[in-house]
Amino acid sequence: MDERGTSSARQHIERHGLNALHMIHKWSIEHDGLRRVVSINGYYRKGPGDRPSMDITTAILLIDMIARYRDRGVPRDQAVMEACPQRLRPILMTSMITIIVMVTVAFFPRTGMDAYQPLGTVILGGLIVGTILSLFDIPIMHTYIDDLIRWLNLRFLKRKWAWPVREHSQPTP
Repeated sequence: MDERGTSSARQHIERHGLNALHMIHKWSIEHDGLRRVVSINGYYRKGPGDRPSMDITTAILLIDMIARYRDRGVPRDQAVMEACPQRLRPILMTSMITIIVMVTVAFFPRTGMDAYQPLGTVILGGLIVGTILSLFDIPIMHTYIDDLIRWLNLRFLKRKWAWPVREHSQPTP
C-alpha cells in the first residue's frame, strides 16, 4: 500500500490495463508427483500461431487422397473410408516426431532453452489435441460440405450436382 492507500496490483492495472496474461503469470504442472511451475512469457503467446500448420498439413493429406479416389468415380463414403487409413501412418509419423521433440523442450529444457519451455508446452498440447481431432473432424467436415454443396445446387440452381469424375488420375498410397 502506498500513501494514497492503493495496492501495487491496482497501480499495475491502472498503468497497464487488465490483461489476462498479466494476472495469470504462472502455470502449475504436476507430472509423476513432481510439481513444476512454468512462467508465461512472450514465447508462450507465440505458440498458438505456430501449431495450426500441422492441422493444415493433416487436412491437406486427407482431402487430397479423398479427392483422388473421388476423381476415379469412387462414391464419397467409400472414398473417405479408404483414404483415411492410408493417410493415417504419414500423419501420425509427422505428428509423433514433432511431439517427441516438443516433449524435450517442454519438460526437460537444456540450459539456455528455458525461455522456450512455455512455447514447447503449448505446442505439445496443441499437437496432441489437434492431431486427434483432425483425424476425426476432417473426414466429417468433408462429408458435410459435400452434402451442403449438393443441397445448395438442388435448392438454388435446380440441378443435381455430382463430383466431376476424371478416369485418368490414380491415387497413390
